[in-house]
Amino acid sequence: MPESIISLGLTKTMAELLFYGVYLTLFAAVVYLFRSGNHRPPPLLLQFGIGVQFLAITAHLITAVVQAYSCLAKPNTILAVELCFLDLDAPVVVASTALFVLTSLVTDILVIQRLSVTWTHRLTVLIFPVFCLLVQAAGGVGVVITFSSATLFSLSNGWVTTTLVASLLISLYSSGMIYWKISRTARQFNVLEEGSISAASRLVTTLAIMIESAGIQTSATFALLLAFESGVGGAALMQAIGPVMFGLSTVLIHARVGLGWAKQAHGSTSTAGERYSFSAGQRTESIPMSP
Repeated sequence: MPESIISLGLTKTMAELLFYGVYLTLFAAVVYLFRSGNHRPPPLLLQFGIGVQFLAITAHLITAVVQAYSCLAKPNTILAVELCFLDLDAPVVVASTALFVLTSLVTDILVIQRLSVTWTHRLTVLIFPVFCLLVQAAGGVGVVITFSSATLFSLSNGWVTTTLVASLLISLYSSGMIYWKISRTARQFNVLEEGSISAASRLVTTLAIMIESAGIQTSATFALLLAFESGVGGAALMQAIGPVMFGLSTVLIHARVGLGWAKQAHGSTSTAGERYSFSAGQRTESIPMSP
């Protein structure tokens, strides 16, 4: 049993380090693509959100390394090392939990930001995900408070379920609404004159990128929910890699869009930041394609 607890503690730290390396590479690429080229600069909220997310994920990794080092440095027995890994009210573990909650919140704020941009800031579309975000924030506070007095064998509780379900609803709702808006726009492009097929193709490509990113985030959230409900090992592992998986879902979409900017800079005067407009009968609509 001691060996299992120690192995679990080391495994989750190594897994987080591995995924963080991938995330860091994509994050650096996104920063470079944001700062290069002649495209319109991303919104300040997006830049700030990605920056805060990066700092939270990095700090979460640091807390994991500090915990592993401090536990392995225990001078007494294997039992002392085991108890160290099981100590969830240690300051470094409480900080790790708070950073996990923060990363999840920032990720969902960025999802809502994409939804808002796609629907041109329509309030009626945003009411539900914003309400879920407030529920998630309240649940996150509850998670931090309860985890500070919990044990490794009682990780699952109402606050955890509330927080993860709210995050899952935000992801599913936002992905569905974005899919419906862009797919409807792409279909209406097909009735335009010459050149509409190219524009529709770009819209479909953007849609595919968003759905891929949403799929990673939704899968990570769903896996977290299952892990916390099913067992100790899975919960500990997913709690470790959850933040970096959320980060990957965010930087992946912007790296793909940024590469589209770079490609268009060489072959076209249009950019991924264009606002595509279309006419449907007597009505003209537009959809901003900036992520």
